[in-house]
Amino acid sequence: MKKSIVISGPPAVGKTTVAKGLADEFNLQYLSGGDVLKEMAKEQGFDSDGDDWWDTED
Repeated sequence: MKKSIVISGPPAVGKTTVAKGLADEFNLQYLSGGDVLKEMAKEQGFDSDGDDWWDTED
């Protein structure tokens, strides 16, 4: 059985730092939710480069 560690919280509290540290310490794969979302968007044909790729023209 694979186990996962999920870290959530408000912006700028150190989630990424803690997650990367845990991944290194326990030899786990680090995945960023934002990176996963961008990869899924690319698979659907969206250009996910830049900070405002999710904005619509509406």
